[in-house]
Amino acid sequence: MEFNKIGDYKSGLLYGNRAVVTAKKFKIPMQEAQALNNIGIIYYNGGKYPEALHNYFNGYKIASLINDKEEQSILLSNIGAVYDEQAKYDKAMEYYLKSQQIAFEQKNKELVASNYNNIGSVYLKRNDLKTALDYFLKGLKIKQELGNKYGASNALLNIGALYYNMGDYAKTLKYFMGAYKYKEDLNDKAGVAVVLGNIGAVYMEIGEYSRAEDFLIRSLKKSEEINSLDDRSNAHLNLSELFKTTKKFEEALFHFTAYKNLEDSLSNDSKSKDIGRLEAKHEFDIKQAVFDAEHKKEIELGAEREKRQKFVSYFIAGGLLLVLLFAIFIYNRFKITNKQKIIIEHQKIIVEHKQKETMDSIRYAQRIQESILPSEKYIKNTFDRLKKE
Repeated sequence: MEFNKIGDYKSGLLYGNRAVVTAKKFKIPMQEAQALNNIGIIYYNGGKYPEALHNYFNGYKIASLINDKEEQSILLSNIGAVYDEQAKYDKAMEYYLKSQQIAFEQKNKELVASNYNNIGSVYLKRNDLKTALDYFLKGLKIKQELGNKYGASNALLNIGALYYNMGDYAKTLKYFMGAYKYKEDLNDKAGVAVVLGNIGAVYMEIGEYSRAEDFLIRSLKKSEEINSLDDRSNAHLNLSELFKTTKKFEEALFHFTAYKNLEDSLSNDSKSKDIGRLEAKHEFDIKQAVFDAEHKKEIELGAEREKRQKFVSYFIAGGLLLVLLFAIFIYNRFKITNKQKIIIEHQKIIVEHKQKETMDSIRYAQRIQESILPSEKYIKNTFDRLKKE
């Protein structure tokens, strides 16, 4: 942006295009969108509006794809400015309001203030001076609160233009001089060229022709220095009017011819067609980009759903496998336990049978012993009987 402010458009374009190439190489879309915006501003300040729109539209497409809201707002506002310069005020307002909506959503005071200024400029050109002034003052207040000299200078410039339309030339000069001081401090050559031309026009209007000529010549030189076609055109037109008024007809014709040549190059039919084609292509590209993004998102969501379904299937299959393995384990344990129980029961029966045999054997032996050995009573009776005999 510094090259743009000082009017070194050639270097600005060189570094801007390098920035685009670098951003593409390293896949940094945000920087690519910003670089395209900066290139668009350089073409805009040089009066090359189709080239400006081409870069703005391309930058906006990228900013939309990566959902960079701030850059979208900036680019929409800059696109509006091109239509503003082409006197397509409805189209300009459409883009300014789109930009402002995003700026409010993002709570970006800088962008809100810039859009107030731009919206005010449309009301000014529609001659709705009261509404225009309201917007300019709101924008100026925010810019001054934020310490933004560049934005404040533009707001002062617009307020000066409003008072010029009202015929209050004292206030016009007051605001233009305030803007000029800011532009000089910022070394904003493009802005200086505009303000010098405006001040010259005021002095011409109030009949101070010597001062008017001084400011208009300075504006023309500054415009030629930075190769701004639009500002050169305005300077030549004002000088033509001035010299016609002061009856310097040769100089008047020279500047009028220069003005016509520049004006033709700025607004010929082919350039208007170029802008129309760029706008149509932009609308198609944006729709295509949105479709591609939605299609890509749909594919990604489908892949994600499929991935989740596979995960759920694997999880269920894994769970069922674990249940099956656990069931097999339990079944095997049951079989082993049951087998062990049968063995234990069988062993118990064997032991009990043996114990019974042993007990029966013991009882039988006792009976045998009792039959072999007569009782003591029987022996005693037998012994007593024999003794008597």
